[in-house]
Amino acid sequence: MSVATVKQTETSAEVPTTNPTFIPLSKAKLEIFKKQLHELANQKMEGVEFSNEGLKNTGDHVFGSHQEKGTDTQNATVASITRDLFDKDADQIAKALRRVENGKFGQCITCKGNIEEGRLESVPTAEICCGCSGLKRRV
Repeated sequence: MSVATVKQTETSAEVPTTNPTFIPLSKAKLEIFKKQLHELANQKMEGVEFSNEGLKNTGDHVFGSHQEKGTDTQNATVASITRDLFDKDADQIAKALRRVENGKFGQCITCKGNIEEGRLESVPTAEICCGCSGLKRRV
């Protein structure tokens, strides 16, 4: 067998010949993931509120030293980054909840097959399966 034939065979083995079929999750599992997504949103919101609360306490220093102003600036930066991350996470959570509602939760947006349940359990906002994300080990 020539090198070209071997390479062609290896390449064709990696590409599926048929599209995977999406099998929706059961209603019970969807409810579990929906609850998990709501809890995740609440945790993110609590983090933002905690960050904002810490920010309220800055600027009330008696002596107003440069170090205190530097700390205040650092706290404001952390609070801003926390809010930005929350906005990004909130958007991903909202998209996942819409997928739950329209029956597409657990469907890979790339190959249209199923996202592995283990992946959804660890990353409930996942939009692509392990195979499409490159996480699956190639043999």
